[in-house]
Amino acid sequence: MGRLLSDALRVHQDLSKKAAWEQAVELLDLVGIPDPRRRAAAFPHEFSGGMRQRVVIAMAIANRPSVLVADEPTTALDVTVQAQVLDVLRLAQRETGAGLVLITHDLGVVAGHADDIAVMYAGRLVDKADVRALFRRLTMPYTARLLAAVPTVDGGGRRPLVPIGGEPPDLSGLPTGCPFGSRCAVALDACHSEEPELREVIGHGDVACLRAAEIADGTLDPAWDAAPGDVLPGGEETSARQAASGGVVLRVEDLVKTFPVTKDAFVKRRVGTLHAVNGVSFELRAGETLGLVGESGSGKTTTLMEILRLRRPEGGLIEIAGREIGAAAGGDADSRSGTTGSSAGSGRGGRTLRHDVQMVMQDPLGALDPRLPVYQLLAEPLRAIGRDQAAIRSRVHELLTLVGLDASVSDRFPAALSGGQR
Repeated sequence: MGRLLSDALRVHQDLSKKAAWEQAVELLDLVGIPDPRRRAAAFPHEFSGGMRQRVVIAMAIANRPSVLVADEPTTALDVTVQAQVLDVLRLAQRETGAGLVLITHDLGVVAGHADDIAVMYAGRLVDKADVRALFRRLTMPYTARLLAAVPTVDGGGRRPLVPIGGEPPDLSGLPTGCPFGSRCAVALDACHSEEPELREVIGHGDVACLRAAEIADGTLDPAWDAAPGDVLPGGEETSARQAASGGVVLRVEDLVKTFPVTKDAFVKRRVGTLHAVNGVSFELRAGETLGLVGESGSGKTTTLMEILRLRRPEGGLIEIAGREIGAAAGGDADSRSGTTGSSAGSGRGGRTLRHDVQMVMQDPLGALDPRLPVYQLLAEPLRAIGRDQAAIRSRVHELLTLVGLDASVSDRFPAALSGGQR
């Protein structure tokens, strides 16, 4: 990490290697990297996601720029690390005196850290205002629907999320009129023939909407159909959900997973044990949703990876669809079931269980083969279980429709898709 920073400094400044290295250490200290002199010799894979993001900020401010552009700086970080990274960005802005462009889909980040906000849709600005004015009085239907789709925990009764229907238009063939018209709840006939320009709305800012004046004076609700349906009180909702749920499909009891802590680079010596998962127990019924919540490093992913391995865990019990994960391959006896030399993660039993447990990856771009188009990506696992071509074509089309994607994406490669489409 120190080399990355010192190279960035030496490209733009006449510094010796030693002076650049010392400045790199100072930058790491400035953005809150603990023990910066030692960590300057560490590689990126030895840093957590939040620490890597801090180093990226240090690189950005190394040469005291006039403008900082932060493109989704908090994506894939947990909420506590998000707050830390945003604090570091504020610190970087103070140190450099730079203007900051914060690109994000997180409206909470905008509300808490921006002075002005500009909302984009289909390649154009559709709403531009002081951040306090925008959140105080919504005037653009698209902005209102974005806010209606944000989950909240302080709204009293439990309500389902309200998505915006449809998809953003294809930028290679924009429709006539307002690009948001086909998805807008308050669109007029004129909205489908005339594309609105940004117009100033007194007390708000600039809005690209033919009905902005009606919305601003309170005679029209820009998200009138965004209200969710009936809200069940907590007890009734819980009872209804339990009644709709089926049998237990996943049971975990006293799950344990440890990793050795080693010392020295070449001849590694074990100096301790890291308890990544320690006595975790839960069960999940068909039709229910279980939220596994915690900060980075709390053991969430390790717990799930132990389940997905489809092998007997280091400690405890894992049961999928009523079947206990048996002994690991290699002949270890399973004292609980009395079987030997079998593994639920291999052979016919493993293939059956593999149908029953699947993963939605955290990083879809990393999970998708960049050399294959969407159709081939979806067809590959179907071929692996012996489906014929006709069945594969039918199923791929069905899957694309199911997740709200147009059939035209089947010929695209992952790099040509947006994050949400991936």
